Amino acid sequence: MSGAKHQQGRQGARAAVIGAAAASVTLALAGSAFAGDLDGRWAYLQRTVTASEVPVIGTLLAKRLAVSLLDLRHEDGRLRGTGQLCKLEVDSGTVLVSTTIPEAFRKLLPVPSIDAAVSPREGGGYTFNQAKRTLVLGAKLENPLRDPLPTGPSDPRVLDQDGDGQPGVTVKVGGFVTGSVYLVERTATWLSGTSTDRNELAGSVYFNHEQVILGASSGMLEDSPDAKPVWPMSRFRLVRLPAAATCATANELAASWATD
Repeated sequence: MSGAKHQQGRQGARAAVIGAAAASVTLALAGSAFAGDLDGRWAYLQRTVTASEVPVIGTLLAKRLAVSLLDLRHEDGRLRGTGQLCKLEVDSGTVLVSTTIPEAFRKLLPVPSIDAAVSPREGGGYTFNQAKRTLVLGAKLENPLRDPLPTGPSDPRVLDQDGDGQPGVTVKVGGFVTGSVYLVERTATWLSGTSTDRNELAGSVYFNHEQVILGASSGMLEDSPDAKPVWPMSRFRLVRLPAAATCATANELAASWATD
C-alpha cells in the first residue's frame, strides 16, 4: 500500500472515532397553550456531524444517527416523557474505516427522555428550545461540566464503565485499521427548532464534544482526533406516530430522512 493511502487510512481511522459515543437522545421543548395537544407516541431522529482535516483526503465528515421512540404527555405547560433507543449508528465518512458501537456501550446511555416547555408560534405550530444537557462517559468527574477530562488510563477518575477490562469505554473500528479504542468523552447537546403543525417538529442540534483516547489495541488508533462540530449539518426531527407504532416505524422514517 502506498504511503499516501497508509496515511489516509490511519487518519481516517482516528477521525472515525469522533461521534461514536453517544449522546443521550433527549429533547427539551418549549410550551403550548393547549394541554394535551402534543400527547402521543413520537419518533425522535437526531443526526450530528463532525469534521476532521485528514491529509490527502481533506475534510472528513463523520455522521452519527440516533433514533428513539418516545411516549410524551403535554400538561401544565410542559412536554414530558421517556422511551427507548431504537438505533445508534456511525458513518465514518470514508470507505476505509467503519465504526461500531458495542452493545455494552449502548447500555451505558441514559433512557431517552423529554421534560420541556413548549410555546405557541405566531401563525401556528410551535417554537421550542432544549436546555443544554451534558453526558460524560468513561470517567467520574467531581464537576462533570467543568473538570478537565483524564488524559491517561492511570488517572483515578477513569472508569472501566462498560466492564470489558479496559479503561474508559470501548469503540470498535474496522476497515483499513481493525481494533478497539478506549476513550473518555464529554458531550453537551442543546436544540432549537420550530414546527408548522401538531405532528412534526424540526430544527438544529447544537453540541460540543471532547474526547481523549486512553489507549487502543493498535498504535495506529492511539492519537486523539481533532474533530469539530458542524452545526449547520446537525439536525433533528420529532414526528408523531400512531399509538401502536414500534421502533421499526421509527427506523423506517430515519432511513428515508437519511436520503433527504
